[in-house]
Amino acid sequence: MLYIATGLVILVLLAVIIWVIPHVLNDTTFGATPEIAVPAFWVLIALHLVLLAVLIGKILVSRRGGRMRKTGLIIPGIILILMSMFFIDAAGAYLEHQPDMFNVAIILFISAFFDLMTGIIMIMLPTRLPDGI
Repeated sequence: MLYIATGLVILVLLAVIIWVIPHVLNDTTFGATPEIAVPAFWVLIALHLVLLAVLIGKILVSRRGGRMRKTGLIIPGIILILMSMFFIDAAGAYLEHQPDMFNVAIILFISAFFDLMTGIIMIMLPTRLPDGI
């Protein structure tokens, strides 16, 4: 399950870096503020990179047979669920922009769904772990 969660986080990172940010920079809708939106996306990318490092660390610990703390999975899961709400907010904002930005809204909704699913996986995974791990 950790592999699935890691893959979903990587997909979100790639989607935002490759598709969303270039389109937001070129947004010509009246009232669009890419100078505010792009740094917000970079902050979300930085948080995703930190959570990706946590996930990779958990995978390495589990492969070595080491002890994995349950709170080390629950807290990043909650953070991912909160970040999915930021993506939903951004997607809703881009739905009101010109039709060229509709694909950005769709990508952001998909990214929000992936973050939500990853958060749920990370919260539910400790229930499958034995108590001593």
